Amino acid sequence: YGNIYNAPCICLNEEESAATYTFLLCDTEFNEVSATGFKVYVDGVDQTSNATLTGATGTFTLPTAYYDAGDEVTADFIVSITNGVKIVKDLIYRYDNKPFLASFWDLDEVNTADVLSRNTSLYIDDDTKLSECIEKVCFDVDALFFSKDDSTYTIRIYDEDRTPAKTIKGDEWVSQPSVDNEGSQYLTKAIIKYKHDVNEDTYLQYVNSAYRDDAFSIYKRDKTETFETGLYTEAEAIEKSETILDFSSDIPHVVQRSVTLYDNIDLEIMDFVICSPFTR
Repeated sequence: YGNIYNAPCICLNEEESAATYTFLLCDTEFNEVSATGFKVYVDGVDQTSNATLTGATGTFTLPTAYYDAGDEVTADFIVSITNGVKIVKDLIYRYDNKPFLASFWDLDEVNTADVLSRNTSLYIDDDTKLSECIEKVCFDVDALFFSKDDSTYTIRIYDEDRTPAKTIKGDEWVSQPSVDNEGSQYLTKAIIKYKHDVNEDTYLQYVNSAYRDDAFSIYKRDKTETFETGLYTEAEAIEKSETILDFSSDIPHVVQRSVTLYDNIDLEIMDFVICSPFTR
């Protein structure tokens, strides 16, 4: 899914005597390769002008004049679904047999997440669980994929302006609050790796140190973490780093408190609530 860079290609007829060689980019059982962004390299030399792409089969051909057996052939290409939420929806449809219908999904919430989602990519070249693929994509776009109490799937992207789901009244609390200090999870800098070169297994990277001074003044020690992503533009990497450091440069306390199940059984993961001011 998305924009793939410098991925190795498989020659399908190297042992044959032919006028052209045919190479496989990727499996296109479900989604075609776009003609936009397609580039071919033979031992690092751009041979795009000599290649003929067939997007429906995920293959391209090269005349024998531009390829010798054993040459390293790689390619840049795009598989048309790039929006992170759309990628998750397609994964569930293709590999869990659940199309985007109200019987399987919370349509309104997922459509809202679709609008908020950034673009990303997913390249799988070995056996990988569906849950792992979804987790990778959701991390890139700050999303949470889960099954609601009514068994429908939904995708939520964090939005600090989300409308609170309800107000919890004073008589609904059944325990005293406990406060956890999560300060050890702080960061002063975040490094976002993006635009993955598949063949070389390298990335471009963006370092966000804008929060360093404020975070250092609180925690008195530098702490940097690196995050590998499927993102492929610097703008998206910057946005991802801002999301991480907005939380991690000044870790809030986590307040836990139990409520009555009967009154609050309709609450879902990541719901915002208003707590009674009399019980703060």
